[in-house]
Amino acid sequence: IEDGHRFRCEVCNIGVERPSAKYIFNIKMVDYSGELYLSTYNEFGAQLLGNMVTQVQADELKHLKDSNDETSFAQALSAPQFREFKVTVLSTGNMYNGEQKIRHAILRLAEPRYAQDTQEILRHVQQFN
Repeated sequence: IEDGHRFRCEVCNIGVERPSAKYIFNIKMVDYSGELYLSTYNEFGAQLLGNMVTQVQADELKHLKDSNDETSFAQALSAPQFREFKVTVLSTGNMYNGEQKIRHAILRLAEPRYAQDTQEILRHVQQFN
């Protein structure tokens, strides 16, 4: 909430000179088994829009949008399209107006490590022989 020349958090009542932008995304992830809509927040949003080493912070993206640089803004948002990620998903069920709603959120996000991941799967398969 803007409070004179400062911004104040409604939850913790702390005032700051300049607020920090944060990511809140609803994204669609697709693999061979189908599609899933996921919620993700600041940490994983920065990883999705950048890469695992150099992250695009929400303040940088907000600056692109505010400067009316639509081309750079659109490129930043389309960067994660068709990239591969190793994702761990947390699914929770909630009742809303008597109806069961299942929400999915990213718990972990990493670049795929094909050789190591294949060895791990092979180890699990061999346990069943």
